[in-house]
Amino acid sequence: MSEVNEKPKVSRKYDQCIGVAVVGTDAKTHKPISFLTHQAPGVVLSDHLARDFEEDFKRRLFDLKKRSKPGSIAVRIFGGQTVRRAHNPENIPADELEPYPKMVAQVIIIAKRIVGQGVKVARGPSHNLIDPQHVVLDTKRRRLHIFAPRQPRFWFKW
Repeated sequence: MSEVNEKPKVSRKYDQCIGVAVVGTDAKTHKPISFLTHQAPGVVLSDHLARDFEEDFKRRLFDLKKRSKPGSIAVRIFGGQTVRRAHNPENIPADELEPYPKMVAQVIIIAKRIVGQGVKVARGPSHNLIDPQHVVLDTKRRRLHIFAPRQPRFWFKW
């Protein structure tokens, strides 16, 4: 998880991992500030790691909220991966195979409690089992660039 500041952020290889980009406008400088996360399913969903993730995520959200103008905060969730049934020869139960919906739901619950509105999924899970997504958060322009090899380039502007 990055620090809350004005700098752009980069993170690579969102394979099964999801990410959260949070941007607000600093109340003193009137410049955008942000932070970026990158976490594996086990970090969000396992009992002992989930508490650490939740505490860290909440701390960053509260920090950004405290520093930002009211109503300027946007939270975008992206990344993750789904596995098609054809790639499941062991017949693993669907809820174990597909942690993505649970991860997103957990992040949405935490973020909405702290920042209220403005929490959205920018790009859903990848169905590409080979190529992970890469992300650039352009804080200054409030743009989230999502790159997925062999998939079209995607960017999201708040």
